[in-house]
Amino acid sequence: MQGLKQKRKAGRWKTQEIADAAGVTIAAVYAWESGKRFPTKPKLDKLCEFFHCKVDDLL
Repeated sequence: MQGLKQKRKAGRWKTQEIADAAGVTIAAVYAWESGKRFPTKPKLDKLCEFFHCKVDDLL
């Protein structure tokens, strides 16, 4: 999910802030950004709400 990493860096968000918004650990956010794991639909929806974007923007 390179889009997630790009949005986080562009907004100068800390990984902890993203984790808190999605209700996950920092390790989960790192796993998503590296492509090792993918968020569930509810978590993805929370990320979209946080970033005010569409799912496609995070992929």
